[in-house]
Amino acid sequence: MSKLIKAPLVEVIFEIRWNSQHPQDINEFQILIGSMYSKLNEKYINKINLRPDPNLPFSFFIGNPTHRFQSKDGYPLFQLGPGVLSINTIDSNYYWDSFLLDIKEVVDVFCELFHPLEQKATLTLKYIDFFNSDYTRECVFDFLSKKLNIKIESKLLEGKMPHKFNFGTSCILENGTFALSINTGFNKINNIQVYGLIVESNFSKEIPFSNINAEIDSYLKYSHEYLSSFFKQLTNGSLYDSFK
Repeated sequence: MSKLIKAPLVEVIFEIRWNSQHPQDINEFQILIGSMYSKLNEKYINKINLRPDPNLPFSFFIGNPTHRFQSKDGYPLFQLGPGVLSINTIDSNYYWDSFLLDIKEVVDVFCELFHPLEQKATLTLKYIDFFNSDYTRECVFDFLSKKLNIKIESKLLEGKMPHKFNFGTSCILENGTFALSINTGFNKINNIQVYGLIVESNFSKEIPFSNINAEIDSYLKYSHEYLSSFFKQLTNGSLYDSFK
């Protein structure tokens, strides 16, 4: 997505997930932690163990990050756990071209060092945005309709002021799966708690693990363009203009 001066962007995440149930993969993963840090520690200087008890076995954390590797300024960072690798950045550090290089750098090292038993991997690019909207004073359905071009109409809900809203959907497309979730929540802006809507849009694709290096460029290009186009359509009108 192009850099908007007042973008509602909170975080951008690229993620690889795979099945890490096999004991051999767990054993290789434990070696991977130190090997990746050794290869990337000039940039990702801070290594943080996320396990509440370092003595707990890695099999307890399948699908969850156990270690975080941070750059000097905190972002970008990458997280690693049995069955998951993510590369994260935030709005103030986000420029697509540089984030793309960050992704490729970490993934290249990851694929060089880690070779799990033949299986599938799921690639996901996700954007998390926060839209200011005090749903305790303004009906969330009005904001969705007027600002996010999403209409929810039901006689059963007429005159109602929801204090909580959760919406999610996914669509299987030719090149992968698009998913959208919208939830009421809050964000701290200048140390002030602000109510609003947390919107996550993501595009995922399942491929053979061994094909990650071969397919990641085309996947990232397509998913970035798709999510960028979706964001513009979602906020088209006065809301998008307010971000310029």
